[in-house]
Amino acid sequence: MQKEGAVRNEELKELRSKAIKVSESMSPDLNDLQRVVIDRNTTIYVSKDTDPAEARRKFVEKMQNRKFDIRYKNYDLGDEG
Repeated sequence: MQKEGAVRNEELKELRSKAIKVSESMSPDLNDLQRVVIDRNTTIYVSKDTDPAEARRKFVEKMQNRKFDIRYKNYDLGDEG
């Protein structure tokens, strides 16, 4: 007779292995991308041939032009000349 906790443990192991398989097939390889810091809490990854300043500008513009305009963040664009 198995205990209830042992069954749950097997279920968790199975779910974890499924999640790992999905992440391996769906997640991009971050070594092929460059990191662009938007602010201290926000980082995006873009292809290496993309201009980081342009990617940052597009991201901020997209966030500020959303249908439901939530301007709780004041993105500093001061580093662009």
